[in-house]
Amino acid sequence: MKRYLMIAGVGIAFAAVSLWVWLSRGKSASAIRAKYRLGGILLSLSVAATTLTSCVSCYSPVAEPMNIITPKFDTSNAVYYSGDVLEFYEDTAYSHFKYVITSDKGDILYTGRAFGHHNIEVALAVGDYVGPITITFFGANGYTEEFKQIGEEFNCIIDAR
Repeated sequence: MKRYLMIAGVGIAFAAVSLWVWLSRGKSASAIRAKYRLGGILLSLSVAATTLTSCVSCYSPVAEPMNIITPKFDTSNAVYYSGDVLEFYEDTAYSHFKYVITSDKGDILYTGRAFGHHNIEVALAVGDYVGPITITFFGANGYTEEFKQIGEEFNCIIDAR
């Protein structure tokens, strides 16, 4: 708070000295010197006020990505139909995604791939299957890297039309 009050005080002094320079039509050397000094102090204080609060140095480690996948739909065992498309928002470090849809007995009903950034669309292409399903996401950073499971599994129910 003190920093902001100091910036405000120096800003008011700068405005007053600027008025002095304007009234003297730029012919007062002491007014111009004072304006330059106050301008430098004002710049220094404003930079210090914005950067010193959260200083990152080269010694600070980079935070690991959270690897979060969030559904854009109701996840509380909602009912959907085969062929519906569900959207997920991803915040991960991966560039390639794979999703696996399994039945409640563990049978793999569908495996799909997704590419892109932030939005993943999952097609519920489970044929004639009716019942609870689980959607599991896997991510990799290239075609040769092994896929690793991302986040939690999502459950919903497939019903007949």
